[in-house]
Amino acid sequence: IVAEFFGTPTVGMGFRISTEVGRANIDMVWAEIAVAAVAGSAFYGVVALIQRVVTFWHPSVRSGRS
Repeated sequence: IVAEFFGTPTVGMGFRISTEVGRANIDMVWAEIAVAAVAGSAFYGVVALIQRVVTFWHPSVRSGRS
């Protein structure tokens, strides 16, 4: 999003956020921020799950500590 915000693409969440701010469409801006937060959290969860599966042998994973 940051790269899109400062770059010059014409698609993407960063572009939409900056465009909608210019249009004073604050509802759409907050909706995009919420979607980005959910997508980021889901991606983090998937990566954490993959890490637990791949590193099942490590003592920190076997003992249940993160």
